Amino acid sequence: GANVSRTLNNGTAIGNGARVDASNKIRLGNTAVTVIEGQVAFTFPSDKTKKENFQPVDGEEVLGKIRGFELSSWNFIGHDPKKFRHYGPMAQDFFAAFGHDGLGQIGSETTISSGDLAGILMIAVQALEKRTAELKQKEAQIAVLESKVEELKAKHAYFETVAARLEALQLRQ
Repeated sequence: GANVSRTLNNGTAIGNGARVDASNKIRLGNTAVTVIEGQVAFTFPSDKTKKENFQPVDGEEVLGKIRGFELSSWNFIGHDPKKFRHYGPMAQDFFAAFGHDGLGQIGSETTISSGDLAGILMIAVQALEKRTAELKQKEAQIAVLESKVEELKAKHAYFETVAARLEALQLRQ
């Protein structure tokens, strides 16, 4: 029951009812598939020497976009919600936030690449780590300032005592 249209190139359909509707696509099973597993994790290439057109990404901007996501738990239509639930964003929101980087399109409105999702999460973690380092530095500065304030309070108390003694001496004279 697997089907690849004859007008497509480089298409593979594996499993009952699997349909490939675009060139350069592989489909495993139909909408009834609930698990794709193996003894090792899926691996995709990430060799820097095979990449080009690098663009910097602002981690704070990524965090702001993630903040706006409606994150929820959900299940695919037709799947038993007691057995097959998922967490995460909707592809439409992810694409609207991260689907264009000024050079080209990333992903689509109906899918989220695990590689792109992992990349966005790594950028977000890096931005949070930067915030953490900055907060630690500010906490250290606050501790120094608090110690100086205590020092100044002690000096102020001493000078108030000295001023009170001077007043007492003046009154006696």
